[in-house]
Amino acid sequence: QAAVDAAAEAVRPGGRVGIGTWDLEQFTLQRAVRGALAAVFEGFTPPPPPVWAPLGDADGLRAAMEAAGLTDVEVRPVTRSWRLADPEGFFRSFRDWSPPIQVMLEHVDASVIDAAAAVFAGVVDEMSDASGGLPNTALLATSTVP
Repeated sequence: QAAVDAAAEAVRPGGRVGIGTWDLEQFTLQRAVRGALAAVFEGFTPPPPPVWAPLGDADGLRAAMEAAGLTDVEVRPVTRSWRLADPEGFFRSFRDWSPPIQVMLEHVDASVIDAAAAVFAGVVDEMSDASGGLPNTALLATSTVP
């Protein structure tokens, strides 16, 4: 909520505020990663929702913007399919740019990472749409500062 409040305060009256976030229910990449980790780590427990989770559904995002005093709030989902040419390689790359995955895999044997990457590729294949891409949905919200 603090980020939404700050955005509303930073814009002049009559100005527009836009916010984009992942729709947590339709973020298939996250579900694919969790599926792969659960398959190779016995007792795997997904991490708690991110601090921004209330903004991860249309109603929560709309409510946060209205609570910040913004008006004319419109939230629309935008779904795009991501084609992963090399799902296993993509999974392995998480260690380079995803802090939560870096910590989780820091001391894990390469064979376990390879197994998780293979499971990830299978999950991506199962979740892919007719175009062969992994559909992921973002929420794009616009509003006006009164």
